[in-house]
Amino acid sequence: MKKKSLSKGQVGIPLADDLQFKNFADNISDWVWVLSPDGSYVYSNPRVLDILGYEPMEIIGRTPFDFMPEEESISAKKRFFDIVPSKKTFSNMESICFHRDGRMVFLESNGVPSFDPNGNLLGYSGIHRDITGYKKNASLQQRTKRFKSLSTLAGGMAHELNNALHVLKGHVEMLEEDLRYHERVKIFKSATDSSIKRLCNLSNQLLRFAREGQYNFNPLALNNFIKHEISWLQKEKLCSNIHLTTIFCPNSACILADASQLAVAISAILTNAVEALQGGGQIQVCTGMERIDLEMALKYPGLKPGNYASLSIADDGQGMDTETKQRLFEPFFTTKFQGRGLGMAAAFGIIKSHNGFIYAESEKDKGTIIRIFLPALADE
Repeated sequence: MKKKSLSKGQVGIPLADDLQFKNFADNISDWVWVLSPDGSYVYSNPRVLDILGYEPMEIIGRTPFDFMPEEESISAKKRFFDIVPSKKTFSNMESICFHRDGRMVFLESNGVPSFDPNGNLLGYSGIHRDITGYKKNASLQQRTKRFKSLSTLAGGMAHELNNALHVLKGHVEMLEEDLRYHERVKIFKSATDSSIKRLCNLSNQLLRFAREGQYNFNPLALNNFIKHEISWLQKEKLCSNIHLTTIFCPNSACILADASQLAVAISAILTNAVEALQGGGQIQVCTGMERIDLEMALKYPGLKPGNYASLSIADDGQGMDTETKQRLFEPFFTTKFQGRGLGMAAAFGIIKSHNGFIYAESEKDKGTIIRIFLPALADE
C-alpha cells in the first residue's frame, strides 16, 4: 500500500515518525530536530552525537535548555516561550550548550512551527548549526586586531619616549659638567639618573611588546634556566605561606632564546602568580616536551604544528573571569587598584618574538595556569 505523504498542515509530531523525513534528516550535516510544544525533543538526527556527544535517543524527552549553563538556559527558555504563543518562525537564534565532555558549544538555531489540520500547534521542527569554530575565529580576529593596534601604539610611544630621554640625559650630563663643583648636584643627578633608568626600562618593555626589541638568541637549556629563575623568586618574592613545587621533564629540550629577555617574561608571570595568592597558597612550575599535531594547532590558532619545549606556571589563587582572562596580556591592564605597567603584556611580546605561544587557563576562584610553548631545537 502506498504510504500517504504528509501535507504542509500535518507536519510536526507526525513528522518525527515519517520515514521519508528521517531518511532526509539522517543524511545532512546539520543537527535536525523536532520539538513538542513544551520544548521537548521528540526527534533528533544522529548529528547530535558529533555536536554534543549524545546519542539521539538520549536527548528524547529532554529540552534544549537542559544542556545549557543556568543563565543561558533562563534566557533561551524565555526567548523560545515568547515565540511559541505567536506560532512564528525563528532564525539565527544563538545559544551556548555544554558538550558531554564539558566543553562549550555555540549553536545557531532555526525553526518553523508545525500544525495539525485544525491549525493547532504541534511543535517546532528545525536545525541547530554548530558555529563554535566561527565564534572562536571571530574572537581571535578581534583580539588580533586589538593587539595589532596596541602594538603599533606601544612602538610609537617607545620611540617618542626614547627621543625625549636622549635629550634629557644629554642635558643632565651638561648640567653636571657645568656644576661639577656643587656637591648637591651629585645627589640630584643620582635621583635623576635613577628615574631615567626606570623610564628606559619601560621603553624597552614597550618595544618588546611591539616586537621591535633587540634580541640575542642562543641555545638555552630550559630546565637550567627555569631553576635559576625560581631561585630568584624564592629569595626575593616568596612569603612563608606560599609553597612552590616543581616538576622538571628529564628530557626537556634546548630552545633558541635570549636569556635576558626570556627572564623578563618568566619573572612577570611568576610575580603575577605570587600576587594572586593574597592569603597564601601553592605555585607549581612544570617543564615538558610536547608534539603539537594539526588537531591541537587548530584548537589554539597561532600555535603551529611541531616539537616544543613547554612550560606551565600554575597557582591556586583567585583566578580570573572570562573578560579578565581575555585582556590579561594587554598593556597596563590590571585588576589591582594601582597598575604595575607592562608585565604580562611584555611577557606576551617576548614569547611571540621567540616564535612561541602563550595562553592562560583560568576560572574565578579556581586558580590560573599560564602555558608557554617554545620551539625545541632539533637534536644534532
